[in-house]
Amino acid sequence: MNVIQTAWQKYRARKSTLGIVTDFLFLVIVLVFVIPPLRFGATVQIARLTLHEPNTIDDIYYLGEDKTLTLKNISGADTTILRQTDRPVIINFGCVTNPQSCAELKSLNKLSAGFAGRLDVYFITDDDTAAVRRYFGRHRYTIKPLFYEPQYFDANDHELFHELQASLPASLLIAPNRRIVIKKFGAAKWTGKNIEAIVDSVAR
Repeated sequence: MNVIQTAWQKYRARKSTLGIVTDFLFLVIVLVFVIPPLRFGATVQIARLTLHEPNTIDDIYYLGEDKTLTLKNISGADTTILRQTDRPVIINFGCVTNPQSCAELKSLNKLSAGFAGRLDVYFITDDDTAAVRRYFGRHRYTIKPLFYEPQYFDANDHELFHELQASLPASLLIAPNRRIVIKKFGAAKWTGKNIEAIVDSVAR
């Protein structure tokens, strides 16, 4: 009998089943908070439990006809969004190293899939392209990440986008008539009857 087996038998002899379970749960918790990837994943999962569906804003605010964004897609090509279209758009400013931002991406991706062809969803970030590619690939997200340089939003004609970029995570839901329906600072839950009804009402 080796040393490990002997130690295990002595441990079992002085511990009840509940005590053994408690000890192992404590060990798992310690490992989760000591190992960075596990700690980050646990933080994301906990954050998801606190998320709520976003509500529409009371103020009537329209995005100017000249307000478009030209950003880089994951392949490095210029992509212009917020042109006049017949579909609503969600732009979500986030970061794949921010637990709150990552917490909402799963539900945002699910919303995008549920309204495929009726809703455009973009994840806008200044993260490293390779890091975003790895993160999106690992989670099999299909929403489109776009990349910007931080100083881009300092221009006076992009005050709204600069405000959002400075408050990660943050999101806008923009109707086809360019009315801003949702302006949300902080992470949100993008699945549920409330948000689906809101998107459905502007995606007709």
